[in-house]
Amino acid sequence: DSYTATPEQVLAQAQAAGLNNRGAVAYSNLGYAFLGQLLARAAGQSWEQLLEERILAPLQLKETYAPVTAENLRDGAPTGRSAAGRPEDAWTANGTAPAGGIRSTTADLAAYAQAQLDGSAPGAAALEPQWNGKEGSRYGLAWVTSREGGGGGTEITWHNGQTGGFWSIVALDRDNGRAVVMLSNVAAGQEEAAFELLAGGPE
Repeated sequence: DSYTATPEQVLAQAQAAGLNNRGAVAYSNLGYAFLGQLLARAAGQSWEQLLEERILAPLQLKETYAPVTAENLRDGAPTGRSAAGRPEDAWTANGTAPAGGIRSTTADLAAYAQAQLDGSAPGAAALEPQWNGKEGSRYGLAWVTSREGGGGGTEITWHNGQTGGFWSIVALDRDNGRAVVMLSNVAAGQEEAAFELLAGGPE
């Protein structure tokens, strides 16, 4: 199961993938897991230690953590449901945790979004689009920038995710200093609702 692979297995799996040419922009959970584990190895730490030291502690995100294994889930950690309503266990993701194994709260993610907007977040430069994707989207390092509402619509920089029983999105209107954070304990995306809320202007 790719979502229970150890860090060593993630590194081996990614390194075994063949490279034929430069290719095109494509989302890859394995790619993000590989990047996270490579950064951790370069720093001589585990990925969850690196996350804590470089992102969570500087931004004082005390309710955000990466359990990595089920044994490390905090007491009372919520569980979610599938889109069909069936209960699902939390994914902790082990070696693939850099691609979706973080647990957080709306308050912490709002603080994280604010730090992205004001440029105080470590690695905030990752927001800047560097590659062109499909349908006019542009990609930074893990962030997608797209224009909602047509060519004259709001430019939104965002990233979403879905794991066992959960869905989330952080969406930023960088031009107007606004953000939307949505978390759900049902694994069903609501991206358009987040974009509409963000593009709707001040209440």
